[in-house]
Amino acid sequence: REKGDNHRFLVSYPINRLSFKVSFPKNKPYTKFHLKSALGIECTAGDFQDYPNPNVQEDIDKETGAKTITWVIDSPKLQWIYEIVWEW
Repeated sequence: REKGDNHRFLVSYPINRLSFKVSFPKNKPYTKFHLKSALGIECTAGDFQDYPNPNVQEDIDKETGAKTITWVIDSPKLQWIYEIVWEW
């Protein structure tokens, strides 16, 4: 997308930990990001809310120089969608 993009993950079976790591092109780093979640099926939830107290780390990849975001969710809820939304 021109102004930003997103990545979603639907928790369709019980897991202990969900970990997202998004690496951005060095020539197109994100400027802002939001972490959201919602109850939903087939990644089509309509009521995303900001995720409270996220375990998130921003970094720079040492090999490529690209900005990265890593978000770790302990005990994610079954049938919930977790989403990273960013702006360029």
